[in-house]
Amino acid sequence: MRYVLSVVLCVGLAASLVGTAWSQPNVGDTNVSLSAAFNSLDVEGADSDSFSISADYGRFVSESLEVGAGLEFQDVSGDVGDATSWLLLGKAKHHFLPPAGRTTVPYVGLQLGFASVDSGGVDDTSFAWGAMAGLKSYDKPNRFWLVELSFLRYEIEDADVDELMLRLGQGFVF
Repeated sequence: MRYVLSVVLCVGLAASLVGTAWSQPNVGDTNVSLSAAFNSLDVEGADSDSFSISADYGRFVSESLEVGAGLEFQDVSGDVGDATSWLLLGKAKHHFLPPAGRTTVPYVGLQLGFASVDSGGVDDTSFAWGAMAGLKSYDKPNRFWLVELSFLRYEIEDADVDELMLRLGQGFVF
């Protein structure tokens, strides 16, 4: 855990020093991003790691509030066995708009949706909820890089799943 937080802080510091390509979002602007994540899962005390890829779509409903959805695929292996999962999540992110000349935009958010897991012949779908915090660093007015730390909780076969993700990706604004 200490390693993950160290990586997030270092990337955030480096991103905040990048040039001046920031353009404040307008109501109606759309974000599309692709990312990969390294995940740590805790299923009733059994730990596993996974790798996931996701695609997110968001629209600014105010200058600082983005509302959207994400679709994520995960490949899990470890103490809990091998599994694949799909997550469909609605997301709301509040962006802390930077002062003029800064290109890094921190944000926090909430996510709600569904998790569908296939593990050894067991198929289960459940409600998922969580929170996230991240940084978007703009290198062009319409392109950003993102680093996000995300937490999700859902239940599979009456077992609670806690998932911590470190997500890295790229997105576009149009």
